[in-house]
Amino acid sequence: MANLSPVATVGSPSVWGKTVNDVSRQTIASATSIGSLVTNNSRLSVNGVLNANEAAQYYSFTADDSGNKNTLLTGKAINSTTGLRVQLLKPGGQVLADSKSGMGVASTNYASMQAGTYSLPKGNYYVKISRDGTVPASTPVDYVIEARMGKTFTNDYQTTEQKAAPNYSYTPASSSAPAILTSSMLVGGAASAVFASADLFGNILSGQTAANSASSSSSS
Repeated sequence: MANLSPVATVGSPSVWGKTVNDVSRQTIASATSIGSLVTNNSRLSVNGVLNANEAAQYYSFTADDSGNKNTLLTGKAINSTTGLRVQLLKPGGQVLADSKSGMGVASTNYASMQAGTYSLPKGNYYVKISRDGTVPASTPVDYVIEARMGKTFTNDYQTTEQKAAPNYSYTPASSSAPAILTSSMLVGGAASAVFASADLFGNILSGQTAANSASSSSSS
């Protein structure tokens, strides 16, 4: 897994955050929506944990720009260099990119995404998070993942996944992103990707638990 480093921002990015509940035995059909990618506008990130004996977690996002050559997707196990496997899936479940080595074109595509040089067509996508085989199923894996397009961003959309709390909170603020994202979570180079708008950020795919009713506020 490549080291992650900061990317440029335009002024002080507006930071938007929500907390969602972990979905038990999650599949692609119950993926958690994390927003929409817009070039030089938004960045999507997730702070989560793959719990003990949990096979996988799924997230969905939309790429609003077609064929952008500065698309980045990357993930990292917190405080570890192993434990996490990140896969980018098409709507039909086909694997487009895979952080695991030796997976042919999928591994090559993921390496390009880490470098922020991949051209991702406009459309809907899913991110699958699972263990990479280096840790037992009983070991929880804390992780951060990120997606962005372009060289800068003005909106930083952050999702935190947790097991408790029946509702998620949605609190926008106008400030710099947390240190874990700005100093240790971002891949350097020409990439920046992320959410399109506050409205898109609140959406959850059909099939996910109905436990997510949003409340939102904004400040400049």
